[in-house]
Amino acid sequence: MKIIVQAGGLGSRMFGLTRNKPKALISIDGAPVLFHLFNKYPDSEFIIICDYKKDILARYLELFAKNIRYILVESHEKGNIAGIKEAVSFIPEDESFMVIWSDIILPPEFEIKRIRKGCQVGLADISSRWKLTNGKLNNVPTNKNGIIGLWVFDNKNWFSDCPSSGSFTKWLQQKNIPLHPIAVKNCVDVGTFDTYQAFISKNAIRSRPYNRIEIKGNTVCKTGINAEANALIQNESHWYKWLNRFKFQHIPRILKYNPLIMEKLEATNLFKLKLSLRNKKIILNRIISILKEMHRYDKKPASAVDIYTEYYVKTIRRLQNIAYVVPLSNNKHININGIKCVNVLRNPDLLQQIIKKNLLNISTYGIIHGDPQLTNTMVDGKHNIFYIDPRGYFGKSKVYGDERYDWAKLYFSIAGNFDQFNIKNFDLDITNKVKFHIASNGWESLTPHLIKKIAPYTEKEISLIQIIIWLSMAAVAWEDFDSICVAFYNGNYLLTKWIQKYEPELNSL
Repeated sequence: MKIIVQAGGLGSRMFGLTRNKPKALISIDGAPVLFHLFNKYPDSEFIIICDYKKDILARYLELFAKNIRYILVESHEKGNIAGIKEAVSFIPEDESFMVIWSDIILPPEFEIKRIRKGCQVGLADISSRWKLTNGKLNNVPTNKNGIIGLWVFDNKNWFSDCPSSGSFTKWLQQKNIPLHPIAVKNCVDVGTFDTYQAFISKNAIRSRPYNRIEIKGNTVCKTGINAEANALIQNESHWYKWLNRFKFQHIPRILKYNPLIMEKLEATNLFKLKLSLRNKKIILNRIISILKEMHRYDKKPASAVDIYTEYYVKTIRRLQNIAYVVPLSNNKHININGIKCVNVLRNPDLLQQIIKKNLLNISTYGIIHGDPQLTNTMVDGKHNIFYIDPRGYFGKSKVYGDERYDWAKLYFSIAGNFDQFNIKNFDLDITNKVKFHIASNGWESLTPHLIKKIAPYTEKEISLIQIIIWLSMAAVAWEDFDSICVAFYNGNYLLTKWIQKYEPELNSL
């Protein structure tokens, strides 16, 4: 079945979430809202109506929806009927099709069991300005059996008099067309900021978009949704198994390695805890002690090729992959937060030179977690510390890697406020320049203490690795357009500040 998606409109009810992107690209539950429709109907053909930020939508789909068959229809009119008539022109004669608003997420169990003459109208127990009663559309506010913005037509002949602007529902109300209810239980409507926030609050369990987390009683089962994700979980499982050889006490009890099943921790992500500065310092000291203990367990020779590949080659390749969707990424310099900043995409040799000079000088690897930021650091009621979601590899090396990478990931949270970025607690405004702000984790004042405790490593090298992590994060955060942009801009902003502080002679490059 072909599906017409109404993805136009300013999305003004979503406030800052649509400042830089159309509402169809708002990220929810690990994917842009539009991609939930793609995932439900992977074999369908989509006709997507767009207007506001249409260039952003077009570029994003070209890059991240490569396996989806779609046509973009550009609308210049007002109202949610805008673009529908042109979209319908791509539907073959005598073929049924769906019309759906882009801010609706259909539940897995929903299916269209049969096609009925006229139009089937999607109904759900959500707040709506319209309801269907005895085959008639009524403009009556309701919280039960409300119109959700899903319509299934038996053919396109009903659209011969479809106007180019106005309300789709009002037009349909005036049509002499048979209307039939179709129940859509458990659908999600993210058409307003309040409904979006309500869904986010209700679904508090966070995981990477490519992972599936299933909690049963006091156990957690972690699986991947594709082969790449399962390979990453195998690395994680191997890491847990390896650390258990050393009787490492700061991980969950693993019940099964394949699939990965562990005991559910009665603990909280550290960044969520409200702690005094004194208690933060106590916990930070314990974290540093635990990571040092892990690093000391065993050593192996380092690989300069691995380090170079991980810090430079992989970073540049990732940035090249997402550059197409990032505004201003073709500029030699970008004005970010009032500073003329270097753009590593236009000057990759600069990053290469800095990495070769500052990061290839270690001879040994230790056992590392690979991602010990405050989100992956769990603290129970007795202030015991546990680590989850290990990376499990560094370059081609399993379990072992550059110890500085662990410290940089911790610095990433302490000084860089990654955990607030991760929950989208930031502000971004893109015009011909960029202004952004990431909310505070409340740990920045402990940055000097962290650096002092991890000597002989220096802030110069640790902050440089953090910059590389931010730049790489731009590709990792693919599911949210704003996150892609903030990570990219922040990486370039921090690199510019790093050059000014540590190697000002490079400013002229």
